[in-house]
Amino acid sequence: IHITKIITRFFEKNKILIVFDGFPPEGFQKVYLGADILFSFDKTADERIDRLAEEASSPRSTIIVTDDRDIQIFVKSTGCRVMKTEEFLGLKPNVLKKIYK
Repeated sequence: IHITKIITRFFEKNKILIVFDGFPPEGFQKVYLGADILFSFDKTADERIDRLAEEASSPRSTIIVTDDRDIQIFVKSTGCRVMKTEEFLGLKPNVLKKIYK
């Protein structure tokens, strides 16, 4: 599944923030297909995600996509919701059909 199809097809009306470990590569774009891209710089992506969850202005409408158990536990404690990667990507056959129509 190509992530760009998921972003453009299913999440057009929602803000998406993707967090990567480390420093951005040369020529990196801060926004890609409507998703904001954030690098962790001198922190880990886990630390950045935890902080974003803590500072969420609307925790109940904030969804963190992760399979990391420690992040899931922490995020839930902030009131944000958690979605596993497979769930986010919609790897069920009926969802795949919708993506590739």
